[in-house]
Amino acid sequence: MGTLTLPPYFNLQEDCKDLRSSFKGIKGINAGLGCNEKKVIEILGRRTQAQRLEIAQAYQTVYGESLHKRLKSAFSGKLEKCILLWMMDSAERDAILMYELMKVGGKKADRALIGLVCTRNSAQIYLIKQAYYTMFNQTLENHIDGTDSTFVEFQTKKKWVFWRASEPKVKEVPKRLVSITKLLLALVRGNRPENVAVDRHIALNDAHQLNKVFTGKLAGDEDTLIRIFCTRSAQQLTATLNYYHQHYGHDFEQSLGRENAGEFEQALRYTVMCFRQPAKFYAEVFQHLV
Repeated sequence: MGTLTLPPYFNLQEDCKDLRSSFKGIKGINAGLGCNEKKVIEILGRRTQAQRLEIAQAYQTVYGESLHKRLKSAFSGKLEKCILLWMMDSAERDAILMYELMKVGGKKADRALIGLVCTRNSAQIYLIKQAYYTMFNQTLENHIDGTDSTFVEFQTKKKWVFWRASEPKVKEVPKRLVSITKLLLALVRGNRPENVAVDRHIALNDAHQLNKVFTGKLAGDEDTLIRIFCTRSAQQLTATLNYYHQHYGHDFEQSLGRENAGEFEQALRYTVMCFRQPAKFYAEVFQHLV
């Protein structure tokens, strides 16, 4: 499958004009009639996120109508949701994705949540939490731990009103293990340092602590695992895992065990994979959610 590439130049007015012509024929409930979907995707797909936001603002100024509303009329189903997410600020988009995943619930959704958080830095996590509270009138932390699990509609008079949240499922959302809730909460607190020098003494000590958890000396000490994997920088974790392999002759992931691992061990394995092999993580986790 081919990929979209960014052109060497960006003409804002030309993009607005091309989008306008691509929407020709859309009227009221006739969603998609006369719309050149391929052209719309080609235009927006070859723009950065910041450029897409500029296009939306310019479109509103030039034509006096919301580009988000036009896109909602032009597309439907999963493609509609993808396009609308495409046009959002990254923090708003991530907040919506986390909201939707928690409505689905279950192991696969939790793994996807882990991936979203682990691939964001502390500043990005802070903005996601702000967007989450603004859009859903509840804190992300409270939603994760079940303190406030009521699903609310999007606030009106905002650009995201054109996103239609999925209807709550009739079946009860699967209960999450307390340990996995603690892991997710630790990740979304955004306490992971960045751009700091690797402390090899700490890395070596953490490697020994990880081994003790799986050799009985600290058996079942989930708090130690959560502390190490949620408060160390990516570089620090890499050093720790390298020391672990050097001293104990195998990767840490093997200690977690794939065959008989419990839910918490599996969640932790995905956390490690997200740092060490992000491409493999997304291939393994998100293919089951599409």
